[in-house]
Amino acid sequence: MSLKTLLIKSFMYASTSLALVMKPIYQVATKRRLSSQQKNICVIRLDKTVGDTVMNSAFLQSLRMQNPDARITLVVHRNSYALVEKSTIVDEIKIYNPGNSLKYSLINRLYKTLSFVIKEFSYIPDITIVPRYDEDHNAAFISLFTLAPQRVAWTEKTTERKSLLNYSFDRLSTTLVRSNVLRHEVERGVELLNAAFNTQLTERHDLDIWLTDEEVLAATLKYQLSREGNYICLGLSSGHSVLKQWPLEYFAELAKKLYAEDNRRIFVLLGAKGDVVQGNQFIEMCGPELPVVNLIAKTTLRETGAILKLCSLYVGNDSGNIHLASAAKIPVIGLYGSSCAHRFSPWGKLSHCIANEKECGPCAQGHIIDRCSTCIYDKPLCMYEITADQVCEEIKNLSK
Repeated sequence: MSLKTLLIKSFMYASTSLALVMKPIYQVATKRRLSSQQKNICVIRLDKTVGDTVMNSAFLQSLRMQNPDARITLVVHRNSYALVEKSTIVDEIKIYNPGNSLKYSLINRLYKTLSFVIKEFSYIPDITIVPRYDEDHNAAFISLFTLAPQRVAWTEKTTERKSLLNYSFDRLSTTLVRSNVLRHEVERGVELLNAAFNTQLTERHDLDIWLTDEEVLAATLKYQLSREGNYICLGLSSGHSVLKQWPLEYFAELAKKLYAEDNRRIFVLLGAKGDVVQGNQFIEMCGPELPVVNLIAKTTLRETGAILKLCSLYVGNDSGNIHLASAAKIPVIGLYGSSCAHRFSPWGKLSHCIANEKECGPCAQGHIIDRCSTCIYDKPLCMYEITADQVCEEIKNLSK
C-alpha cells in the first residue's frame, strides 16, 4: 500500500468514525421524530453534472412507482436544482452546497452535513437512499445524520476508485447493495430499488426535466425560433474532457452533408461559456451559406431543454446536453469512444449511439475506469475514426 493510499484511507476512516460518534449524541439531543402519518423517503443525489442529474430522473420515477403514497424528498446540489425544480415526482426539494468540505477539512465536512440536516429536516425520514453508484463524499453523511432507521446505498466496493475514496463509508448505511454487473445508469437505479426492497420492478422510464408548455413557448419567443423549424442541434461540446471530442471539422462536414440533402435544415448550437470558441470555429468552418443559430452560453439549463424540444434531431458527444436531448424525447445520436457507452449512452426509445470501442478504452480494460483521462495516441483515434458518412448513415436509419 502506497503512502498516498494509506493517508486517504486513514482520513476517510477518521471521518466516518467521528461521524458515528456524533450520531448518537445528536440523536439524544434532537427532538425530531419519525412521522406516524406517512412514509417518508429521502433521496440524496449531489451530482453537479447535468448528465448524472438528468439520468437520475428515471430512478425517481421508478421510486415513485414503487412507493405511490410516500412523501419523497430530494436533496440535490445547488448546480442541479434547475433540472428538478419542476418535478412532478417528488414532494419536496432541498438544496445542499458542499463548498470545499471534501478536500481540505475533515471537521468542515461533518459540520456542514450535520448543520444542513438540523436546518432542513424537522422530522426523521423512514428511509434514505443514496443512489449514486460511484463515489460521493457528502451524501452518506447527510443520510447518517437524518437518523433514518433504514439507509440504503451502494457498497463502497462497487469500483476500485470508490473503495479508496469512500473507504469505510459502508459503516454509514444500514442496507448495502452489491453489484459488479455492467449496466446503464438507468438500469442501475432499478437494480438498486429491487435489491434493497425485494421488488421486481421491470419498467425503465424515460428521462425527464419536467418542462412545461409555457417554458417551451417562452424560449421559442425569446430566441426567435419557430415550432415549425427544421432544427438539428449539434452537440459540439465534450464536457470536461477533450478526449470525448468528435473533431470540429467532422461536425462541419456532417452539417454540410445534411444541408446538401435538405436546404431547409437549420443548425442549432447549445452549450456553456467554455464552448464559445468551439462554436465560433465551427461557424467559420461551415461558411456563411450554412444557416446556424448559435445559442452557446446564452441559455439557461431549462431553456436549453426547451429549445431541444423544438429540434428534430440531436447529434453530439458524451456530455450533459445529450441527456437533455434524450429528456426532450427527440431522436438522438451519441458519439462515444473514450467513455463508456454501456453506462452513459443516451437513454430512450429514440436514442442511438455510435461507439468506437478500442482496446485501450475503458470497456476493453474491464471498466477499471469509465472514461479515459489520458490518451496513448497523439489524438483520440476512437473519436477520429467515426466518420461523417457513418453518422449520416445512422441518421438515415432513424427513418426506417
